[in-house]
Formats: sequence, structure tokens, C-alpha cells
Amino acid sequence: MRWLFAHSRLLLTALVTMTICDNSYAQLKVPFSQSETTLGQPLSYPEGTPVISSSILKMAPGARTPLHIHDTILLAYILNGEIEVHYEGGITKTYRTGESVIEAVNLPHWGRNPGDSENEILLYFLGTSDRRLTIELGFSNYPNSSDIAE
Repeated sequence: MRWLFAHSRLLLTALVTMTICDNSYAQLKVPFSQSETTLGQPLSYPEGTPVISSSILKMAPGARTPLHIHDTILLAYILNGEIEVHYEGGITKTYRTGESVIEAVNLPHWGRNPGDSENEILLYFLGTSDRRLTIELGFSNYPNSSDIAE
């Protein structure tokens, strides 16, 4: 009986969706839905007046960012290329074309383009009017600063 009830709800939802959606409308795909950062931090929206900002980051091959933090939620989508991100604590993750990531919040990290062509990353910051999007900590503040010097 429980199985029948659960599947009945699913079928009803599908029928209602088909009824209200015009079949000529392109099918909606949800390639990404997440409630925590790439390092498992639970997401929480900051208090204040919401502001959503977007930008496109382009990095030449071998280019590196300074050590920095984000004190707000950042969703990144890799349009082209790849980026290797080094987080405090020795964690390294690589993101490639077509992948999305919710960046770590308030955790020092830096990025590098390990590829042989320019990368392009679409950034969405979900913050407030009183927060900076990125807080640079510089190259010299990183424990292995010689590894990331210009």
C-alpha cells in the first residue's frame, strides 16, 4: 500500500507537470543542485540585503590567483578549460569544462590554470550589499608562498 501511495503521488505530479507545460518548450535539465560547498560546508545565506553578482574569470595557462577567501556563497561554472584549486589543509581539487562547484566559504585557497590554453569560468556570488565578493590574502600569506610566487 505504501508503494502504491508513493508511486501515485509521483504519477500525479508527472501528469500535472505535463498539463501545465507546453510540449514545445525545451525540456528543463538541472545539472547541478547542492546544499553544501565543495568541502562539505553547509550553505547558509548571509543576513542583509541580498545581492547576486556575476563575473567571468579568465586565466592564462599557468596563471595563479593569490590566496583568498569568499565570505559569501560562490557558484562557479567552468565554461572552458580547467582550474586546480588548493585549499588550506592540503586539499586539491580540479574542475573541468562543464562542471559546477560551490566554492568553500571563509577558507583560504588559491587557484591555478594547469592547462595549456586559457580557461574561462562563470562566477555567481550570492551575497549581500555589505560583503566583499573576494578577500585577497596575497601570495606571501600562503604557507608555501614560493610555490605560488609570480
